[in-house]
Amino acid sequence: TASMIQGIMSGCQSTTSHAEWKPSYFTQEQADLISAAAERILPRTNTPGALDAGVPEYIEIMVKNTFQPREREAFQLG
Repeated sequence: TASMIQGIMSGCQSTTSHAEWKPSYFTQEQADLISAAAERILPRTNTPGALDAGVPEYIEIMVKNTFQPREREAFQLG
């Protein structure tokens, strides 16, 4: 429900701020694009948004550490 999602999101906190994030796998341009897309999907309102929750950093970790080479290539081309 919406109230449950609001409760979960209000508890989200990143260990670092998005401004401090330096991508280690993505280029800065790719990181900026992913950040913009994530914030568009989950914007900050009266609850934290994607940037506040560290979504772009999480995406980078997942792509870098769990995707197979073909999946990484498809992700970057997509």
